[in-house]
Amino acid sequence: MKDIYEVLRQKEIDCARVQAEIEALRVVIPLLDGEKQPAPQPSAAEEEGNLVSEAKANGTEGPAFSSLGGTEPGFWKRRR
Repeated sequence: MKDIYEVLRQKEIDCARVQAEIEALRVVIPLLDGEKQPAPQPSAAEEEGNLVSEAKANGTEGPAFSSLGGTEPGFWKRRR
């Protein structure tokens, strides 16, 4: 049986890789299109800040949710 934290860590790494690929595509597509200017997209830091603000607003941020240890908080913040 696989260690659940290792599986979770690998999934988070995979998500980060896919997000980076999506961001790269957002930059390249307008360049290939040539007609349209790229629309400003929020950076990963801005998106993370929005998720944290949303978590505070809905009560899912705090000791009960952030003291789980390991890599869980990053995973769950992206899922909100």
